[in-house]
Amino acid sequence: MKKTLSIFMTLLVGLALSGCVFEPSTTEEVVFSLSGDNVIELDIGEEYIELGFTASIADVDFSSSVSVSGTVDNTISGVYRVEYTLVSDGVSYKLLRFIIINDNEIGDINFRLIGDTIIELSIGEEYIEEGFFASIVGESLVESVVIEGEVDENTEGIYFLEYVLSYNEEEIRLLRAVSVIEDDFADPDIILYDGVCDNVEIHYISLGAMGDSTLIDCGDFEIIIDAGLKSGGTNVVVPYLEDFVDDDTIELLIATHPDADHIGGFVGLAGTVGVFDAFTIERVLDYGYTKTTTTHTQYAELRDNSGALICNGDDAINGRNLCQPYYTITEDLILRVIDTGHYATPDSTNDNENSIVVVLEHMELRYLFTGDAEFVAEAYMAQSIEPVDVYKAGHHGSKTASSAVFLEAITPSDIILSVYFPDDDDEENAYGIPQQESLDRLFGQTDNIYTTGTNGHIIIVSNGITYTINGSENSLLFKDSAWFSTHRTYPIE
Repeated sequence: MKKTLSIFMTLLVGLALSGCVFEPSTTEEVVFSLSGDNVIELDIGEEYIELGFTASIADVDFSSSVSVSGTVDNTISGVYRVEYTLVSDGVSYKLLRFIIINDNEIGDINFRLIGDTIIELSIGEEYIEEGFFASIVGESLVESVVIEGEVDENTEGIYFLEYVLSYNEEEIRLLRAVSVIEDDFADPDIILYDGVCDNVEIHYISLGAMGDSTLIDCGDFEIIIDAGLKSGGTNVVVPYLEDFVDDDTIELLIATHPDADHIGGFVGLAGTVGVFDAFTIERVLDYGYTKTTTTHTQYAELRDNSGALICNGDDAINGRNLCQPYYTITEDLILRVIDTGHYATPDSTNDNENSIVVVLEHMELRYLFTGDAEFVAEAYMAQSIEPVDVYKAGHHGSKTASSAVFLEAITPSDIILSVYFPDDDDEENAYGIPQQESLDRLFGQTDNIYTTGTNGHIIIVSNGITYTINGSENSLLFKDSAWFSTHRTYPIE
């Protein structure tokens, strides 16, 4: 099976590889890049198919001026180099593609690499040698193998490690490629948005059904957290986002956990569009495990085909696989991933506890989003989480979330509930939420509670020092709404 490695750069500039140096472009008008990947692994005997290149100068096609040299012998294991040279005005521009051919079937000898043949690291990330397996008819040959080559984790480049097995006066060689790249995704200190957003808007979207969806809007930088049910995504979330996402790009999509009322809208109704189809997605942060539901399967397929950088909570917290524990959007705006204690070992019986939790820091203000996280995750977070100004109450106001110990830790001034009430003031939803037990705890913290079910879309406008809260239908406090007076009781001291 073919394995490929994507390297996120147009020109491979100044990389010292086995004594070869790539020549950089000297003008911004030159576009010279490989089609496909720069390092390709083939099994012995597998045909090498040339993927080509793009070459233009000042938007004029210069493909005919490119010479391609180097051959690939797919019958002999080794590493082969194909060189692409563009000459313009006496200046040479060079690109290299490497093809690794390994032969893992060598008579009675079982000699193979453990782990991936092609590995990608960010600059500064430690290279961990995964080793190899070598034996013949049950006899270990590990002591007969020497590894040649080095990896400089602090210098950008492609490094080749050669595993040489000496046996019966013969040498058998396998190769591993390690690419060290400078990647903006992996550096939390990189500022992701070069525009200006004096005011940050947070939209708690009223879905017209049970579910959860929040838009964070900073100029042309948008974050969407969950997208409701499939119907909510198609009929409410996508049209709502279209009013704010002017560049058709959502920079960060967060799927907190696999419940259908949180990820369905990313998929959308059959025959229509959800969030993935309607917008270009740059990054995804989600729960990171498989759920045997149709909605999760559809979500995962769209996610995996989106071209986005995909991260789960565990990789984000630990800064692995180009993921990061926080996103520096502007100097004044940071989104942090909060450790819930469940990312590495999700609760197999309760998806709610596995919810991705994030806090948005806008200068002096903090806005907390907990998905459907419940008591166990809250107890873990309460040990270290800092106070916040606004809290989107967990699990829509269910009695299994917003524990007293958690509220004492976060001490919010304002609380938002994403909840749906059928037929305005006349009925409760099928789940009976928000439940009185949870409301008693929430009101013990503040009277400033708002719900999408009574206020419509709730929009916070934050300047980093102060914020305003307004509903698209009204801005009544929940306790003053007709629905509350009919169905719930204000706590009596």
